[in-house]
Amino acid sequence: MMWYFWDRLTPWNMLGGIFMMILMFLFWAVVIYFIFKLLTRNDIINKVTSGKSPEELLKERYARGEITKEQYEEMLQDLRK
Repeated sequence: MMWYFWDRLTPWNMLGGIFMMILMFLFWAVVIYFIFKLLTRNDIINKVTSGKSPEELLKERYARGEITKEQYEEMLQDLRK
């Protein structure tokens, strides 16, 4: 029975507790980091609050090569209707 109490106080068991505390801290740090990044995503905020007109956004998409000239002209006509 004496070995049970002695074993709990060995440095290996104390190190295990410290190791688990460090892992728990790292886990919560990663969770908080990803929540923060999710809430402060600049790409979503910039798209919503850019203040550009639909025609300006269409011009930018055409300039970046995301759409063809035919698609650009068709979408521009749809916007002007």
